[in-house]
Amino acid sequence: MTRGTEHRRPGSLPRRAALTGLGLAGVGAVAGGSHLWHHRAYAPAPQHGLTVAMTARGERFVAGAPADVVPGTRVAAGRPTTAELVAREDDWLAGCAPWTREGSSAAAVRAALRDLYVLSAGLPVPVAGWPLMWRYVWPRDTAHVVLAWHEVGRADLVQQHLLALSDLVGTRPLAARYRPVGGVPDDRPDQLDGPGFVLWAIGATRSSWQDSTARWPVVDLARHCAEQLLAAVEGRDLPPAGPDYWERPERAVTLGVAAPVLVGLEAAAAELPTLAHPILARRCGEAAARVAAAIERDFGAAGYSRSVEGGPRDAAVTFLLPPYREPGTVTPALRRALTAATREMGRGNGGLAPGGGWKRDGVAWTPETLLVARAEAGLGERAAARSRLDWVARHRTALGSVPEKVRWDGSPAGPAPLAWSAALIVSTEAALRG
Repeated sequence: MTRGTEHRRPGSLPRRAALTGLGLAGVGAVAGGSHLWHHRAYAPAPQHGLTVAMTARGERFVAGAPADVVPGTRVAAGRPTTAELVAREDDWLAGCAPWTREGSSAAAVRAALRDLYVLSAGLPVPVAGWPLMWRYVWPRDTAHVVLAWHEVGRADLVQQHLLALSDLVGTRPLAARYRPVGGVPDDRPDQLDGPGFVLWAIGATRSSWQDSTARWPVVDLARHCAEQLLAAVEGRDLPPAGPDYWERPERAVTLGVAAPVLVGLEAAAAELPTLAHPILARRCGEAAARVAAAIERDFGAAGYSRSVEGGPRDAAVTFLLPPYREPGTVTPALRRALTAATREMGRGNGGLAPGGGWKRDGVAWTPETLLVARAEAGLGERAAARSRLDWVARHRTALGSVPEKVRWDGSPAGPAPLAWSAALIVSTEAALRG
């Protein structure tokens, strides 16, 4: 969420240095924000553009005007190879499932797929966005993009990006984020929602990789994530306090950490028995039962607030609902919590803020709005989910990309496109078409 920060941490040298030719030479070179972790000033651009466009050399740039881009594409206009690039992008889209080209919402779905295309084509792993502060790989974002690939029948991309993520991670605990060419850019603390979401995505996309050459590296990544989560809850019922998708230090454990840890442990318990790790799976199942009971006891008592200490709710309540957990785990209390959270998070422009305790600036955030839409789709609340999807579609930029935020007056703000939001559009639409 608060991604404009930079904190140094020794990382490995880039293993794919040739990718600097794709416009990645600046990755990791930016600092900024007023965050506790930042260490030097950075003045961000006043706006982050209308979309990202690609050139024939594989370079990308933030497009700030309609004339910069071929209409309806993510291709730079006015270049000798423009027609070739448009055909390549269209061919890529044609390789996605037929449902993405059908129905009244097809235009928004295809625009989201183009957003994912421009943030991933030619890269080992998709980046969160293209402005420098977002030009990194967050495991939570990658997990959602991988699921979107699975939903549209792109097993090739599921395999490619899980393999590349495994390569980035190596044998160390998952970091908060990575440079797409390898290594970590700073010393921010690890974020335990990352391994949780990655395990969830591995389980949810199993049919896309289990019979491929990607199988064993993916199994190794799953084992690695499971061991990291087990270590986090060893001797305790809940994981320790730490940053979650709000990207800030926390003094008490949040649902944004506890819920993904539970989701990852449950996924590991379900998947690892057939992936040559039955003992590890049993340990994950036992830990999941303990964490689930603690979440119900400690968070549930306060209506599933953001913090274990109580207070307003946030979008993390969706992590306890489908598609992250099985429908049978949904309780009336969780349904009430989702309803209460959406009321607390609501903004006058029709979207949702990250949480009830978020600053009252009238700005809505598309990832949180879409997380709720996906939860509503999973709960069978189709009209509500469709309404939120349509709201996001109406608030895209003039070039069709989904922005990170929507201002009080309905205008887009923040980087556009944002990979997490684009992936959630695809996944929610897939659920509604179910």
